[in-house]
Amino acid sequence: MEPTRKNSNGFICDRCSHCCQTHRVPLTRADLLRLQAGPLAPAEFTEFLSPDEIEMSGEPESFARLKEGRRVLVLRHSGATQGCVFLRESGCSVHELRPSSCRTYPYDRPEKDTELGLVPDAMCPPETGLLLTLGKRGDTATRDEFIAAVQKRDDELKQHVSVIQRWNLRQRTRLRLGRTPESGAEFLAELGRDSRNPT
Repeated sequence: MEPTRKNSNGFICDRCSHCCQTHRVPLTRADLLRLQAGPLAPAEFTEFLSPDEIEMSGEPESFARLKEGRRVLVLRHSGATQGCVFLRESGCSVHELRPSSCRTYPYDRPEKDTELGLVPDAMCPPETGLLLTLGKRGDTATRDEFIAAVQKRDDELKQHVSVIQRWNLRQRTRLRLGRTPESGAEFLAELGRDSRNPT
């Protein structure tokens, strides 16, 4: 059954998975904590990319200083799926846990309180209306729901950036003391500790 356009505010995603195969999704601490409830351990669904491997020129604060160099944490891509490690033939295997950037795609930050922008390189086929729903197949999402989701994503990103800033300050202190920065594995472990339940 082909997706249909329900109204001017919402469209049905046809789940073509093109974005899952092409985009590299930066992860926040909130994303990581959600995904830890899924089938894979963090080391299995994450990887680090250098500034040369991902376009993040507008978000330099997302890079952590590691023993390996400046890196950003992203969802791992798998050779088996030719895309996101959670991508299956039937679609996203962790749909309920997916990162905020996936939930809001292809929308960008609201330009005003009542407006949404599209990411410049949206990969949705034009016949789907370039919009991705927040709900299950067959549901539509309103403009207000997407605005709320984008704002939530931005709130999570701000919290993540504050964690990175503290981490990077610690690494600069280590360097001043003649010690090497901590590794990506140590950064991942740090992010994976839920501050609400630090066990």
